[in-house]
Amino acid sequence: MKNKCFSLWVLFFVTTCTALGLAACGDTDVGDSQSGLFVASEVSKLPECAAENEGDQAVVKGESVVRVCLDGKWAEMGGTGNADFSCKTEELKDRSGLKIVCNGDSVGVVKNGVNGENGASSEGCSVTAQTDSTVTITCAGESTTIDMGGKTSTEEDDPERQPTSMESLVGYTQKGPFVRGSTVYLYELESGRTLKQTNGNFTSNILGDDGRYRFLARDLVSQYAMLVVDGNYRNEVTGKVSDNTIRLKAFTDLSKHTSANVNLLTHLEFERVYYLVTKMKKKLYEAKAQAQGEILDIFHIKLKDKTDAEDMNVFGDGDADAALLAISILLQGDRTEADLMALLAEISDEIAEKGVWEGKRADSIKASIADWALKAYLSGNLATFRKNVEQWNLGPVPPFEKHINKFWSGELMPSLGTCGDESNPVGTNKVLSDKNSDYNGAGFICGETGWYPGFEYEGKIYRTVKINSLLIMAENLNYETENSFCYADDPVNCSKYGRLYTWAAAMGKSEDECGSADHGCELASVVQGICPEGWHIPTSDEWLQGLIRPFWSGERATAMKLLAKDNTVSLDEANNSSGFSAFLSGYRRDNEQYVGFRNETRIWSSSQNSFERDGEEVYIAMDFQLSTTTPDVGMDPKKTALSVRCVKD
Repeated sequence: MKNKCFSLWVLFFVTTCTALGLAACGDTDVGDSQSGLFVASEVSKLPECAAENEGDQAVVKGESVVRVCLDGKWAEMGGTGNADFSCKTEELKDRSGLKIVCNGDSVGVVKNGVNGENGASSEGCSVTAQTDSTVTITCAGESTTIDMGGKTSTEEDDPERQPTSMESLVGYTQKGPFVRGSTVYLYELESGRTLKQTNGNFTSNILGDDGRYRFLARDLVSQYAMLVVDGNYRNEVTGKVSDNTIRLKAFTDLSKHTSANVNLLTHLEFERVYYLVTKMKKKLYEAKAQAQGEILDIFHIKLKDKTDAEDMNVFGDGDADAALLAISILLQGDRTEADLMALLAEISDEIAEKGVWEGKRADSIKASIADWALKAYLSGNLATFRKNVEQWNLGPVPPFEKHINKFWSGELMPSLGTCGDESNPVGTNKVLSDKNSDYNGAGFICGETGWYPGFEYEGKIYRTVKINSLLIMAENLNYETENSFCYADDPVNCSKYGRLYTWAAAMGKSEDECGSADHGCELASVVQGICPEGWHIPTSDEWLQGLIRPFWSGERATAMKLLAKDNTVSLDEANNSSGFSAFLSGYRRDNEQYVGFRNETRIWSSSQNSFERDGEEVYIAMDFQLSTTTPDVGMDPKKTALSVRCVKD
């Protein structure tokens, strides 16, 4: 028996009449018009299939099958003439033609045009259309379709493929939500194995503010589809509608989803899924699960429950929904729409083949995203992002903050470990030991939303914020000692706004030691005072040069945020883009009168002024007033009771 890898291309590179047996050639038998090829007017006119011509091919006029001489019989490469004989086509890598594979053997190549170079020509034939079951050949302007027979590769490789009739398909398109008028496209796919588009393309529009779309009843050749949304969206970081449009994509299996959302995660996984399906031969659901896990790993996210990306919703109440919103905020950052799409394209391209985003450039980008996220956390902007999403009134906002915090801590401070695991349960205190970090030596606490800078002192946890090179408490000290007071003598004010201290108490001294002009006291250049070990009372120079001067310079238009709120104020609300907030908690005059609540606050420094006022030595304090846009220097008698913020040594 001859080798089955016969030269099938001969069939397609002869002239039109010879190759296709068209009616114009007449009803007479052509005979052996080309080596290894016979064209006959009817089956009975075929030559005998014997050992001498085994492997030769024949076409009978009017049939759409190719016959091959095998084992003494003319077997059909298509139809039902030989159930044991199956062929399929595979596109060449350079897309210059097709390879024909029959029963697992490569039997030949069909190229486009003359030598596959110029497409159809007067001298040759070209492949003008193809599926896994047929090939359409055009020669000199006339075409015929050849059935390649047996099981098609789609049916063989994707037994789950089934025609799908959907009553309707709905879902949400989100970055934040795409706005009214955005366009949604549905592309029918022939198979979950090839992910090739058919001619079945449909269009819908978003009609509401929540990004919801709907496609009415459709008959699709399979349950596999591609969704694309194009339009403007609501930006979680700014709270506004984007200036320009973006385009996001998703693969979905309609047999598993009655609705399908399009979002950043479906878009990021798109190229990776395509590679895993078409190159690694994974099923669509396997590819999507793998790609999703790989992307979540990039952002240091571990989900306990499996959730498909097209089921996630930035207005959902699950952990996966929180992860989606966190990723959306992280990648948005302060980027324009063009910059965002460029970043998405870069990540998608990088992870397509290996499922990882790594290398110097990737590490640099991740570090910059993490740095932005850390600053957003420290400045309280995560609360701003939450309010932006809440004000759209489109649904609950999941706890995205913890995923953002895990990302920046994982990228910038990996030595801390994972907050919330067995080694670092909530409440764990650690000191960062990383000489390459700006926070080297700073304390961190594992909270419900991840690591945050801070320390525990006398049973109370204090958050911290870094401004320039100084790490300072983000809230007023609330350590009870002699000659310290709660505003209006109400303990609630101490728990919310910290205590008020005379200068001697703040310096850790008694009133007899240095509570008046008659009892001066010598202090070191760095005064620990009532601050914990490793911390000190800021000097006036630290206040002015390190903490306040940057705001006077005009670099930050909002200066420091002053809070004149009731007792419901939270620490997240207490910070703004400057990273520092002064609670307008008032103070206690030396005549024991409480003043300034919701209008002013004063915070001690350890520096003494060069003159006296009313017989009292005057010490420099920082004065924050609601009526001014910048903090100022105040000078107060020693027995005035003011707030205290400690600075890291």
